[in-house]
Amino acid sequence: MAWGRLLLCCCILLGWPWAWAAAQPGQDSADQATETVVAYVNDQPVYLAELDYLIRTTFRRAKIPPAALQKLRTWALETTVRRMLLLDHLRQQGKAVSREELDSHLRDFRRRLEANRLSLRQHLAEIGLNEEQFRRAVDWKLSWARFLARELTEEKLRRYFEQHRKEFDGTRLRVAHLLLKAAPEDTQARQRLRRQAEQLRQQIVEGRLSFEEAVARYSQGTRQNGGQLGWIARHGDMPEPFARAAFALEPGQLSPAVETPAGIHLLRVLEVKPGEKTFEQVRSAVRRAAARELFWKLSTPLLQQAQIRTTGRVPWPSRTGSR
Repeated sequence: MAWGRLLLCCCILLGWPWAWAAAQPGQDSADQATETVVAYVNDQPVYLAELDYLIRTTFRRAKIPPAALQKLRTWALETTVRRMLLLDHLRQQGKAVSREELDSHLRDFRRRLEANRLSLRQHLAEIGLNEEQFRRAVDWKLSWARFLARELTEEKLRRYFEQHRKEFDGTRLRVAHLLLKAAPEDTQARQRLRRQAEQLRQQIVEGRLSFEEAVARYSQGTRQNGGQLGWIARHGDMPEPFARAAFALEPGQLSPAVETPAGIHLLRVLEVKPGEKTFEQVRSAVRRAAARELFWKLSTPLLQQAQIRTTGRVPWPSRTGSR
C-alpha cells in the first residue's frame, strides 16, 4: 500500500530531480535504452532512456520494486509525450528558449563539467542519455521554467490560493468511507466494483439505504463507527485520488466512486477543521500545484490531437488524462 500511495501521489508531479536506486533485475543497459524506441509522437521518437531518466529524476531515493517499474514507465511515457507536445507548442508561439540560448546554456554546462574534471560523455553515461536526448531534456526544463516565470505571476498565485484555500492552509477533514477491495491489476474486478459502488451511492442518495448501513453490509475496509477514518490532511495522509475527492466535498456530501490502489471507495466528509496558514507560508506549494494544473490543462488538448504510435515496449495508459 505504501508504494501505491507514493506512486499515485507523485505520478503527476512536475518538479523533478533524483538518482536511480540500485539496478533493477532485468533492467535494460544504458546503451540499449538510448536506442530503444517506445513510441512515436507525430513521427518523433520517444526513447526508453528518456522514461527511465524521468523516473530517476522524480523518485530520488525511492527503492522501486521491479514489479512497479513497468507501471512507472507507462506513467513516464505519457508525461514525456505531454512534455514533447507542450514544448513544440511553446516553440511555435515563440515562448520557448531559442536555439542560441540553448546552445549557450549547454556550452556553460560543459565548461562547469570540465572545471570539475568531467567530460560531457562521462556525464551522459552517468545519467543514461545520449547527447540528443540530454539536449531535449534541457530544452524542456529551460522553456517550461521561462513560461512559468511569465505565466504564474504573484497575482495569479494569490488568486489560486484563494480558490483552493483548503488544499494549502492546513485544513483537515474527518472522513468516513466504504471500500470495495480489488487488486490494482484486476481491471475487470475494478470495473464491476465501480458499478456496484455507483449503485450503492444511488441507493444512499435516494434514501433507500443509509451510508452507515451500506458500510456495515458491504465495506471491506473499516466498519467501525460507520467507516470513519479520522482526520486527514490534503497531502500525505491518503492516496492522491482519495484526498482530492475528499477535499472537493462539503460536509455531509457523498462522493462518486473513487479509485485507489486499495480498490473503489465512496467517501463522506463528516467535519471540517479550517486551517490557518497564510499564502506567504505556503507560496512554494501553491506554485507547484498551479504549475501542475497548468501543465495538464495545456497538454491535454494537444495530446488529444496528436498522432501517437507505441511500439509495444511500454504500455500506453489505459485512461489518458487521469491524474
